[in-house]
Amino acid sequence: MARAMKTTNFTHVGHFKTGTTALQVFRVKNADRFRKVGLHYAESHREDAKQSALAFALYHAAGVRELMHGYDDDTPPEMLWREFFDEVRHGPEPTVLASSEEFMRLGAWHEAADRRRRIIGTVAGEFDFRIIAYLRPPQAHRPAVDAGFGAAAEQARCGIEALGAIKGGEFDTAPLLAAFPRPQASDSLRPGQLFRFLLQEQARMQHRQRKKFADHTARIEALEARLAALADRKTD
Repeated sequence: MARAMKTTNFTHVGHFKTGTTALQVFRVKNADRFRKVGLHYAESHREDAKQSALAFALYHAAGVRELMHGYDDDTPPEMLWREFFDEVRHGPEPTVLASSEEFMRLGAWHEAADRRRRIIGTVAGEFDFRIIAYLRPPQAHRPAVDAGFGAAAEQARCGIEALGAIKGGEFDTAPLLAAFPRPQASDSLRPGQLFRFLLQEQARMQHRQRKKFADHTARIEALEARLAALADRKTD
């Protein structure tokens, strides 16, 4: 059965060191609760509570080999994304969420970002795509990345600097988000706010659906009243 409205497809893209893993695990453990309010945490290509394969497939196809964490699958990204879209398409929930901080690196690899845009473009008429990104204050983010990546910190910094994201010691997130359309980001959000945001979005959508139904019902009732009046005139 066709949906009355487009499915809203959220992609949580990180950033690194903003509580992403805690959020991902929380979603998996509370999947049933979220389904009750119309939110489905996607299962396609989900491993370790996140859908990093969807990002890694794009990077791998673009020839990226840095920080791939062992990913070496030659499957075209279009195939993985098609399977993900099939899950979204056939699920009953009006809102679907995928998550991986690996998406945040798309801004460094234009070929991978362009390929994602083309893939998204094939289903743009079916789904409403939105991005969620958590950002930390510039002065706090770089030390957190250094500490979090450990031995790979230098390599991670090089990846960030390749975007022009570190300027004179300041961390600029704009280049990182440039790969995504309509980013919804804030440098002051706490992880728990993601779920409030999603629930509020769900409530707004349900309100729009109720209003649309009420307007439709009112038009039908008005039409029925006119038909009844015409029938009374003919009887008279």
